Amino acid sequence: MVGRVSAQKDPHYFINWLRQLTAAGVNFQAVWIGGGNGAQTEALRVAGVRVTGWLGPEDVTRELDELDVYAHSAAWEGYPISVLDAHARGVAIVVRPIRPFEDLAMIANMGTAAEQLARAARTSDTWASWLDSNRAYWNAALSDNAVPEQRTQLLWAWTRP
Repeated sequence: MVGRVSAQKDPHYFINWLRQLTAAGVNFQAVWIGGGNGAQTEALRVAGVRVTGWLGPEDVTRELDELDVYAHSAAWEGYPISVLDAHARGVAIVVRPIRPFEDLAMIANMGTAAEQLARAARTSDTWASWLDSNRAYWNAALSDNAVPEQRTQLLWAWTRP
């Protein structure tokens, strides 16, 4: 997860999701890239999550580059930049099914991904296949955010009478 440790980012949802992964037999190291509320930060640490504290952009990029999966647990958002950042770094992404992500495929939904991750993590072949499928899903889902498409849309908007 990336962001301020706060009710909006819902660290308790994140912790509960990590517990599902653990119960399913997934071996992982969880990281929260950011800092914030003392009690919620302590709850993350007690749950075994490494909380980085506030980092500069280059350090955030380095942390993202170390991830296999980015899990976004926010309870509410517009459209989170951190999801776009993780996608830009080629990280597989699972998100909480909140309003901006209402039509998620199962492979991208935190609500269903724990079981999929557990199955995929059993062998390196299935893990690699799951990561590739997840990245392909997000490439398609975010295709309108590509520079050529944005250019086309901006030119259309700017040239309208």
